[in-house]
Amino acid sequence: MGILNLRSKIAVCLTPGLLAAIPMADDIAYLCSIVRGVECNELLECGPPEPDRPAPTFLRVDPDADRITLLAPEERRGEVTQIGAKMHDGDNLIMTGVEAGRAWTMILSEADGKMALTVNFGDAAYVVFGACMPANQTTP
Repeated sequence: MGILNLRSKIAVCLTPGLLAAIPMADDIAYLCSIVRGVECNELLECGPPEPDRPAPTFLRVDPDADRITLLAPEERRGEVTQIGAKMHDGDNLIMTGVEAGRAWTMILSEADGKMALTVNFGDAAYVVFGACMPANQTTP
């Protein structure tokens, strides 16, 4: 497929409250910001995540290279997670993987740029929401 297919898609800019129509393509990388997240235990007690390391705030999702790269915070910049499987379902790009005994799933809406990520620890889970846009559309 070309950079822009005939079914141009829309994304939401990373800045909350600032919306812009941006065409999306199937064969490009995405820049994503983490907007909010929660950690829940097996008793369904949920609260702010308490990760053992600083939580990611910006990601580069590269479906063609089967990887997600952390861009921020600075101390985690460059960490890579491999995408184990991916598929399209309508306007959703769905990706899954396993890392350090944890299973994860990310759904990225190519229609509006919304992103949801879950990470399952077995006895707890993170649920994270964010916004994504094509990496090649980051300049005005």
